[in-house]
Amino acid sequence: MKRTAGSILIVLLASGLAACATKPVISDAQLKEKMMVSNVRVAPIETPARLTERTKSQAVGNFLISSVVGSVAGSTGNAGNMQQMQANMEISRAFSENLSRTLPQNYAVESGRGVDLALAKKMSDYFDASTGALPKTQELYISVSAPLWELGYTSFLTSEDYNLSYGLNLNVQEKLNDQLNPVTAISCSGVAKETMPLEAWQADDYKNVNVAAEAIVNKCFTQFMTAMGLPVIDKSIDGSNQAQLQKTQAP
Repeated sequence: MKRTAGSILIVLLASGLAACATKPVISDAQLKEKMMVSNVRVAPIETPARLTERTKSQAVGNFLISSVVGSVAGSTGNAGNMQQMQANMEISRAFSENLSRTLPQNYAVESGRGVDLALAKKMSDYFDASTGALPKTQELYISVSAPLWELGYTSFLTSEDYNLSYGLNLNVQEKLNDQLNPVTAISCSGVAKETMPLEAWQADDYKNVNVAAEAIVNKCFTQFMTAMGLPVIDKSIDGSNQAQLQKTQAP
């Protein structure tokens, strides 16, 4: 039996809700205790996260392509009467919408990569330095990922500025009987304080992205450690780095 797009969407949403419902739940006190009595290892990152760009030119290109192709699709029918013309217009509209959904909204660039790797390295250094003299029989494994790391325009018509959006995830697993079992998952997401034109973000091999990334890493590091009940002493945590940012256009 064929499924409509609506029924498929409902199935996907139900699966997503089920996945969320089965996420491991652990109290703050229990998580802190596990962190204190366990050897903690941070998983390596083979492919650092790449910066993506959601630009106005992409939005315009997607609109033009979908409009042209949609018009061609709508004009293929017989427009001999008003009813048929309306049907063709509906075909054109639906085709354009579907095409817009399938066209890429962003693309990966070569610079500004590795915010997940920077955070993982910072966490690894922390646990390496805090390893106590007392033996610990339990093992915890931490993995860091960055599903969102994007430069995107703030407004299509009223501003030339772009935001740096981020989403960093931390997953904690416990090794029991030679198997890894999920303990908890923590997320840190938001938008960098700084906004500037795309050319300013791109200048000097994305220098401003790298500076903003340092502040984001510090912020998420503190958030993750606090959530796990661990002490943090880091003078760079406030991390606005505003003085280092150069809001200058690329030549």
